[in-house]
Amino acid sequence: MIPTMNTLSMSVLLVEDDEVVRTSMCFALESSHIRVIEAGTVAEGLRRFHEGAVDVVVIDLHLPDGTGYDLARWLWQQRPQLPMVMISTDPEAAGAGPQRSAHGRSTVLAKPFSASALMDAISVVAADPPGPARG
Repeated sequence: MIPTMNTLSMSVLLVEDDEVVRTSMCFALESSHIRVIEAGTVAEGLRRFHEGAVDVVVIDLHLPDGTGYDLARWLWQQRPQLPMVMISTDPEAAGAGPQRSAHGRSTVLAKPFSASALMDAISVVAADPPGPARG
């Protein structure tokens, strides 16, 4: 069973370079009353992160100016327990990223995925109790 979350007050930073995919994901999140902050690059994601409160980050692992893993590490330096959903078309991505024991709460979601799978992944990382942060 997927834990419930209070989506009415949730803010998600979505870092995805494909505009069609980003628009689709924004629609799904906003339909669930989640505030979405959009970015298309690592640099824009960092800037948008510092502009406002973010509860969860959804990051594409392949961005035009770097990797989602790099962005995740930088964000976890700022907020070690920040929940993240990393998305990728690479089936090997799940084993290649930062390990949960060393960083914040995270999961990898393989593309393509449904809106409900995205919501489930966000729900899980947002509700998961934080572990020890090492940074």
